[in-house]
Amino acid sequence: MKKSMMRYSWLEYLAYWEGRLSASKLGRILGQSREHVQRDVISAYRHEFPGVLAGGPGRSQSIDRHEDLHFAPSGAHRLVDLLRGEATLSEALGEPARFGIPVEDVGTIAFRETEPEIFRSLYRGCVQRRCVLVEYLSKNRVAVMRFSPHALVRDVARLHFRGYASWTQDHRGYYIDLVPSRVRRIYDDVDRWNYVPDTDDREWHERVNLTFRLNPDLPKNIRQILILEYEGEKAREDFTQLVIPDVRLAMTRYVERTMKYRFFGEEMHHVWMLGERKKS
Repeated sequence: MKKSMMRYSWLEYLAYWEGRLSASKLGRILGQSREHVQRDVISAYRHEFPGVLAGGPGRSQSIDRHEDLHFAPSGAHRLVDLLRGEATLSEALGEPARFGIPVEDVGTIAFRETEPEIFRSLYRGCVQRRCVLVEYLSKNRVAVMRFSPHALVRDVARLHFRGYASWTQDHRGYYIDLVPSRVRRIYDDVDRWNYVPDTDDREWHERVNLTFRLNPDLPKNIRQILILEYEGEKAREDFTQLVIPDVRLAMTRYVERTMKYRFFGEEMHHVWMLGERKKS
């Protein structure tokens, strides 16, 4: 079943996002013959999900509605993640991408990549549930600490690990967001006995609904752009408030920072003002 899900995800990607499913192209992606794909993938999909594919064998086949997708990403951001993953893999193999269009990621241009060995130690600690001993540069000091990573977070362009940090001999500390590019040195990444899990990380597990108020001083044309961006075809003339549901409490500061200011052309505007928080 898992193999079928993977095959069907590529089938749906071609049929919905590219709008043209062919057995030959799907075969190139899967590394299989056209005949095999037509018989064992496309026909099997038609049997399992009748009426989803428009067009018959030998003709252009497509999926017209995102509601009909079962396996492929249905949203733009998930699609971009898929395209970036394929581009990275094909580049590593020295081969052209099997599908998709080029994606330029402006957000990562200005940031220095974390040293691979440092990121590997933190990532490995997160996977293996091991404590990592690091020298870290924070806003206030340089300190050696034990860090137990339990999740990786992408905040626009920046990456950080959520985890438990302790600086004292008795290992008492608190949960923080550690930015890998601020780690100056890794001393040890094999300490499994002092690992602190996310069990007591209240800010990580608690979720809230964030309410933002539109800045009343915004120019009318900027307000109209925002109405279309956030409301789409459901646009309201009295659009003054935005609710973002189910945000981890630990992530609220990043959501607020991202929402607050926006550039329109050469001008930066204060767009959203933080309102109330309510538990989800």
